Amino acid sequence: MMGRDPAFGGVVLAEIDKLSSRTSARLGLAMVGLIALAVPMGMLLIQWQLAPDPAEIEAGAEAFAFEAGTAVKMILNARNFFVFRAMIIAVVAVSYAGEIVGRTLREDLVRPVSRSRILAAKWLALQAFVGLGTLVPLAIGVPLAALLFGTGHLTDPLQGYLLTWVGDVGFATMVAAISLTIRSVSGTIGGVFLYWVVDQALGWALWGGAQLYPFLAGLAQQADAMDGMEVVDQILALRPWLPSSAFNLYWDVVPDKPFPWQSAVALALITVVSYAWANGWFRKMDVD
Repeated sequence: MMGRDPAFGGVVLAEIDKLSSRTSARLGLAMVGLIALAVPMGMLLIQWQLAPDPAEIEAGAEAFAFEAGTAVKMILNARNFFVFRAMIIAVVAVSYAGEIVGRTLREDLVRPVSRSRILAAKWLALQAFVGLGTLVPLAIGVPLAALLFGTGHLTDPLQGYLLTWVGDVGFATMVAAISLTIRSVSGTIGGVFLYWVVDQALGWALWGGAQLYPFLAGLAQQADAMDGMEVVDQILALRPWLPSSAFNLYWDVVPDKPFPWQSAVALALITVVSYAWANGWFRKMDVD
């Protein structure tokens, strides 16, 4: 079994140590740590600015106050505003394509471990970084938010952090597959950007179609062509399957709304297919 192979365990630890020494990885964790500190402090300043003066309090005005749960959610939103995923792209580009270009990958391939296990070790090291990128803002943000705003509703955002981590696992795996396919640091960044442009364009197109749906349905009814709306329904139903929806499950998980199972299935498919694709390229790769 993989977990019982001491050689594999050593490769995993070596990859984790290698990744932890990278400036991009350290910078990514430092950035999410700073976000976890800055967001609650900024909210506290806003709360002070909006606090009523003594005369207003005597007149019955209520003091404005944030909840701790709101602060923790705001930390997550700031972290997810492509801040940490940009660092994932940088870490993957350097750790995969960068090692191929720099010919440092040969050191891994001479180990008495199969290429599939080397890739698994690199993937596990990458996911350790992804996990820390979710854990650090949570570990800093929850105590700080509780200190500044009390302990109310702190458990509410935890599902969002969990789904963020799951989405980042799939995103990092997809970027790794792109990096091993293109074998270029700049190409990795360009490839991910191209994916992002196409995905966003499709997402906006489907969103626009949903907004125009009542108008289109009215035209179809007047033209006695409601059968054609079935095709429109099927096209609009593709939106939850887009990668953007799959990687951002935390967006769609709100009270009184069904869990987006289509996006969860899409995330699982993207992750599995990306890993299998990366493994196929890695096993047949020639490294001088």
